[in-house]
Amino acid sequence: MTEHKLTESAKTAIRKQMKGIVSYVPLAVLGVAVTGCVQVAAPDKPIVINLNIKIEQEVIYRIDGAVKDAIEENSDIFG
Repeated sequence: MTEHKLTESAKTAIRKQMKGIVSYVPLAVLGVAVTGCVQVAAPDKPIVINLNIKIEQEVIYRIDGAVKDAIEENSDIFG
């Protein structure tokens, strides 16, 4: 087996990276400790939604004179 030896510059670079990583560990632990517990539960009472909706519809029609006369003559059909 061959042994791999790191150069001093490689060791220095690794140490810098490790220091950076290690400095974030306490922050992560503190962040986990500070966060609260989130609970999601259905309410005991029903949810009431009041909707006041006014719907209006307007129908506009134009009819030919002969059709208009036929409707007037047979008004009991269209009642």
